[in-house]
Amino acid sequence: MGFSTGLFDCFNDCGSTLDVWCCFSCNVSRQYNAVAGIPNECSFCYCLGVCFFPVPAMCCLRQRVSEKYSLGEGCVTTCLASTCCTVCSACQTHRELTFHGANPGGCCCETSLRGESQVLHHQNRYTIV
Repeated sequence: MGFSTGLFDCFNDCGSTLDVWCCFSCNVSRQYNAVAGIPNECSFCYCLGVCFFPVPAMCCLRQRVSEKYSLGEGCVTTCLASTCCTVCSACQTHRELTFHGANPGGCCCETSLRGESQVLHHQNRYTIV
């Protein structure tokens, strides 16, 4: 079946891409929690682990997302995407989780379950289209 969006479709959702780029470890931590059924929450332990081991953490996350939604991605593809395109891979898993209604949320951006991104700036909200 495969992912609902491509690996390099990062700019189809600029909000989550910006969040992954600026807050990679926190965003991946939020995605781990979303896979486990805990929406929009960052875990300090996961966040710390991702800081020190970003590629293995991304491989594990990508594998979990693939298994949870029966995407049929093999180990080689998972490892290559996570190693060679770590940030794009995190963006793709974020979009997939959002697509399936498991809201990973964001640190500086928030993605609604409909896929609309909003950049949060203090008390003002700017919509990215």
